[in-house]
Amino acid sequence: MLNVKYSDIDYDHAYLNEHCRHEDWAIELLLKRYIRINDDVLDLGSGTGFVKRLIWNKCNLTQVDLDKEFCGEFGAIWGDAYKVLKAVEVNEFDVITATFSINYMHPFTIWRMLKKCGRNVIVVMYDRPFLEGSESYYAGNKKLFTRLHRAKQFVINGIIWLLRKNIVYDKNLLGEPYYRVVILERKGR
Repeated sequence: MLNVKYSDIDYDHAYLNEHCRHEDWAIELLLKRYIRINDDVLDLGSGTGFVKRLIWNKCNLTQVDLDKEFCGEFGAIWGDAYKVLKAVEVNEFDVITATFSINYMHPFTIWRMLKKCGRNVIVVMYDRPFLEGSESYYAGNKKLFTRLHRAKQFVINGIIWLLRKNIVYDKNLLGEPYYRVVILERKGR
């Protein structure tokens, strides 16, 4: 069993390069397209505050992370995303995001996100980050990625397929096969 604390990885330094800046820019454009001024936004798996850095002045942001060290350093609420969503009222948040974190959560979290959001769910998830050329922690290490994420990724992809009527955007980030962006819209509010 791997014992990894995600706060032990210096994400900000690891992803400080030109390619990652292009990925950040692409995600920022999507966030700004779907998040309106003064929206109430719930960011699940907020980690180092990635979403906060991109849209901090645009909305009322609540961050949740499971790693207590991230919570203390970046101002997030400590908690398990799936359990936090259970306590959230329907429509309490206009938009719920999970950027680069859904693969670490309970597989049915995305379903619960859609049931609870007021308008949109924005997810940036792994697709094939183990491919050479990826800036991911898993680049060149398909075995590690498969060991940690294969079952969850299969379930998450299945749930997204079941929710396909709610999809308003589903593309690979920058057209590359490493990360996938899925945006869902809650129908019949």
